[in-house]
Amino acid sequence: MKQRAVLLELARVVIVVAVALAISFLVILVVSKQPGEAFKEFITGAAGSRNRVSNWLVQATTKATAATIAALPGKWSAVTPASSAPR
Repeated sequence: MKQRAVLLELARVVIVVAVALAISFLVILVVSKQPGEAFKEFITGAAGSRNRVSNWLVQATTKATAATIAALPGKWSAVTPASSAPR
């Protein structure tokens, strides 16, 4: 039963991504003079070179770390709350 739920969730994700790519392709088809080249650049844009991939990883890591710190304000605080300060 659990395996079926995992497979259904995976199928749902694949379908959503496929629909998003299809909609993107239709928009590119309408607005671009070279839709094939534009769609290729759209798909391979983030992974076009090592420099692009490393920049993407740096940005993603920085944003994920900032979001984690913002979500857990009491866990990683450098300031001791006034109620627990020694007297």
